[in-house]
Amino acid sequence: MVANNVSEVDIANFSLTRLGAGRILSLNDTSEQAIVMNLFYEHTRQACLSYNWQFARRRASLAELTEAPAFEYTHQYALPSDFLRLYQVDIYYPQYNNSLVVSSNSQAYTIENNKILTNIEAPLKIMYTADIVDTTQFSPMFCRYFALMLAHDTCEQLTQSNTKKEAIAYEIKEVLKTCAMIDRTQLPPRQEPTGAFIDSRIG
Repeated sequence: MVANNVSEVDIANFSLTRLGAGRILSLNDTSEQAIVMNLFYEHTRQACLSYNWQFARRRASLAELTEAPAFEYTHQYALPSDFLRLYQVDIYYPQYNNSLVVSSNSQAYTIENNKILTNIEAPLKIMYTADIVDTTQFSPMFCRYFALMLAHDTCEQLTQSNTKKEAIAYEIKEVLKTCAMIDRTQLPPRQEPTGAFIDSRIG
């Protein structure tokens, strides 16, 4: 993916423009807009990454930890330091809540205390969503989605307008529909994890 030149301030200013509020020069400004944007920025960014964005997907081959789980499982592996959401372990796909997977035979693995507990032998191959902070790695559609979500999260405090918030919520839903379509056309057919959060946003 080609890097873009969008900055944190660019994303915040897109949100502010969408709200009809004044622009900022820095998230550390003393203006009300900057203070509110700075308050919500990180939380909203991580929440937005919970969707399966291609640019944030990473693969890892995990080494087994020395200490085995106390019971039920025979192996455990530390999650990567930039781990945000599990996408795939070996041949298994997780439920959306990242808690456990149930195969046709038994529970294949679980996540506890930032570790994967499983009976799968090392090395454990996983695919996951990374906690991407660098805005130059964001895809164009993610930038738009993130900025709209940031506008939605800060709308009440900055505008006290339910009408604007509802309009932004509708726009977010349409953007996610486009994102889902782009994902389907970029890759061969593949079963994606599902859940109430995603289903409610892509209709």
